Amino acid sequence: MKNLTLRLMRGKYYARIRIWDGLKVSEQLIPHRTTPIVNKDIKGNITFQPCEKTISQMGMIKEVLHLLLNGTIKKHQFREYFIWLNEGKTSKLIKLRLKDVIPDYLIFRMNTVKKSSERDEYVLKQFTRCPEITEDKIIEELNYKDIEGKFIPYYLDKGYSNNGLNLSCRHLKIFFTFLHREKLIKEPIKFKMLKKDDTPCYISRSEIDALHDAVDDKFVRWFKFYESVGCRATDPFKGYLRGNVWVIPPEQAKTKHTHYYPLNDDLITIWKELQELKQSYLDNGHGEDHAIMMSYNIIRRKLNAAIKLLRKKGIIAAGKKLTLKSFRHTFGITNVVKTGDIWRVSKMMNHKSIGVTQEYLDIDHYIILQDFPELEEYLVVNMPNFQGEPNPEGDVSPSPPMGALGYTNWDTKMQNRNLSRRN
Repeated sequence: MKNLTLRLMRGKYYARIRIWDGLKVSEQLIPHRTTPIVNKDIKGNITFQPCEKTISQMGMIKEVLHLLLNGTIKKHQFREYFIWLNEGKTSKLIKLRLKDVIPDYLIFRMNTVKKSSERDEYVLKQFTRCPEITEDKIIEELNYKDIEGKFIPYYLDKGYSNNGLNLSCRHLKIFFTFLHREKLIKEPIKFKMLKKDDTPCYISRSEIDALHDAVDDKFVRWFKFYESVGCRATDPFKGYLRGNVWVIPPEQAKTKHTHYYPLNDDLITIWKELQELKQSYLDNGHGEDHAIMMSYNIIRRKLNAAIKLLRKKGIIAAGKKLTLKSFRHTFGITNVVKTGDIWRVSKMMNHKSIGVTQEYLDIDHYIILQDFPELEEYLVVNMPNFQGEPNPEGDVSPSPPMGALGYTNWDTKMQNRNLSRRN
C-alpha cells in the first residue's frame, strides 16, 4: 500500500496520506492549491499532469512523510508548516516537546521489545521528573548536558546508585537513538556513563535483625527466603517446583540457562506464598510480566520503607544503598566463607562467570567477622582467600568446609576434590 499519492479533486491537487493504525486505514489530505496542466492530443483526448510547483510540493511532503505517519506533524499544524498554505509563505518550526513524543516511543518499544517497555516507561518518567528537564523540554534542545549536568547529579543527590543510574542511562540512549533515527534531533546524543560500583552492598546480620523487627511476619519470611536462597529480585515469581527443587527455565532466567535451587520444606512453603501473591494479580486479569513486577514491587516498597525508618534511627548508615539484591550479596559472602568453594557458590547463585563470585573474596575477613559474628568458626586468622588453605605462618588450623545455608548433606569428598584441583 502506498502511503503517499497525488489526487485530483474538483480541479485541484491534493496529497493523500494513508495511515494504518493496526486496525483500520485513515486518510489525510494536504491541499496543494495548484491546478493541473491540461493536454489535448490530435484525437481530442484530454489528459492532466501536475505542474512543477505541485511536484516540488510533493517532494517537501515526502521529506516529512515519516513525521506525518507517526503523528508528529498533526493535521491542525499543516497550515503553519507547509509554506503554500499560509499567507506569510513561511514554515514555522514545530517545537516538539518530550510529552509529544514519549507516547509514540512507548508504543514503538511495546511492539518491538515488549518485556523492556515497562522499564522504558519508568525511566522516561524518571527523566521528566528531573526539575531542570520536565516533560515540556523541547526535543531539539536536548543534549548531553541534560544527562551529565542535570539528570545524573539530581538523582545522585537523592541517593541513587551508580549502577542503577547507568541502567536508566542505557534506556535513555535507546530513546535518543530513536529521536535521531526519526530526524527529531540533528545529531546523536553521546554522554559519559558513571563508574561502575563493583563493591557488593550486602546486608549485615544486625541490619537483617533490625529489618525483621521493623516488618510483620509475612515480610520476615519473604526476606529470609531471599537471604537463604540467594536468588535475584524477581526470581521467586518465576519457574516451577520439581520435587524439592525449584526450577527457572531459560526463557525466564537472566543468564538464559536453567537455574536450579534445592529447597527445604520451610523454603518451599515460603516459595508457594510468593507464587500465590503473583497469582492474585493474574486472577485480576494482569499479564504474567505485569503480575511479576507488581509482586516484586510489594516487597521492594516494604523493604525501602523499613530501610528509611532504620536510617532515621541510625541503625543503617545514610550513605549505604540497600536493595533486595543486597540479600543475594549476603548469601554469596556467607556461603563463600562457609564452604571455601567459590566454584560451588558460583553455581548456587547461577552466576554467568566465576569472576562475579570472586568479588566476594575481596572483602577482608575482619570486616566479615564484624558484620557476621556467626561466621567466626569458619574464619582463619590471616587467611584472606577463604580457600581452606592453612596459613604457613599461623598456628590456627583452617576450619573444615561446611554446608551452604539452605542446602543439606554437603558432599565433603566432592569439596576435597575441588580443593585438591586448585592446589
